[in-house]
Amino acid sequence: MQRSEVDRAWDIVASLPSTLRQAFVLVTIEELTYQQAAIIANTSESTLRGRVARARKAFIEAVS
Repeated sequence: MQRSEVDRAWDIVASLPSTLRQAFVLVTIEELTYQQAAIIANTSESTLRGRVARARKAFIEAVS
């Protein structure tokens, strides 16, 4: 990835709503398990999974 692509990716992540951004970063970037991330986010694992899915979808749509 070129530097401008990395910057664009971080801009997309930063533009996500805070709950989606937190879930995305914890699972996708920090590589925590859903269970670990749910504890940190103070939510259920199923809610966290939904947030990660919505964040990934939004990220992919923004990149396309």
